[in-house]
Amino acid sequence: MTRILAAVVTGLVLAGSAFAGSGAKPTLTVKSGGAVQGLHFRSHELVRVVFGSGGLRARRVRASAAGSFLAPLPAISDRCSGLFVRATGISGDSAVLRVPAPMCAPAGPATPGGADGTPRNDGLPPNADGPPDRNIG
Repeated sequence: MTRILAAVVTGLVLAGSAFAGSGAKPTLTVKSGGAVQGLHFRSHELVRVVFGSGGLRARRVRASAAGSFLAPLPAISDRCSGLFVRATGISGDSAVLRVPAPMCAPAGPATPGGADGTPRNDGLPPNADGPPDRNIG
C-alpha cells in the first residue's frame, strides 16, 4: 500500500511540474545589431511587439521552440527620444522595456544669436550677465 501511495504522489508531482513550465517571466533586451530580443515566451507562440518613440509601430513575430525571438527595431526619426517596447504573447504573457532618452542638447541655435545672425530676443538686455571683461566663458 505504501508503494502505491508513493507512486501516486510521485506521479502527481511530476505532472504538476510539467504543467508549471519554466516559471521564468518573459524579458526584453536591446541587442547591438538594432533588434529587440525576447526570452522566456512560450514555444512557437505568436508575439505582438509594439514600439513607441514618438509614434507607435507594431509587428508580429513567432517565438522559437526555446521561446525566444528577435524583432528588428524600426527606424527612429528622433534619437533624443526614449524607446518603449511591449511584447505580448497570444497566451497573455508580456514584457515591457523602457530605454530612457539620452542627454541631448536642447533644440535651438548654439550661438548667442539666431542662425541668421540676428540677436536673440530673450528679454534680457545686452551684458545682463555682467561686464564683458569679467566673463570667463
